[in-house]
Amino acid sequence: PDGGVLTKKIAADRQTLLIGRREGMDLVLPSSQISTAHLALIRLPQAGGNGFAAFDLGGKGSTRNGKRLKQAVLKNGDTLTAGPVEITLTVDNPKPQRT
Repeated sequence: PDGGVLTKKIAADRQTLLIGRREGMDLVLPSSQISTAHLALIRLPQAGGNGFAAFDLGGKGSTRNGKRLKQAVLKNGDTLTAGPVEITLTVDNPKPQRT
């Protein structure tokens, strides 16, 4: 891959997306710098299905846009870091907001 960057698109079509080193996670990251259960992304229904919250699950730490993450509501374009891995939230086809 160009510049050591690997891009992988995953569909966040579930209510909860689990990220970690353990087999069975929705996104498995095979690195000793990743906790077995590292991050959870939760879809926020009050945001019309477009929003997500991130929760750090592991003892190895995560960041959001360069700042330590415990839990946060994410915005389109936010970057999460788990060990050596960067994950950028991109909403390709946002659902229209209900009024």
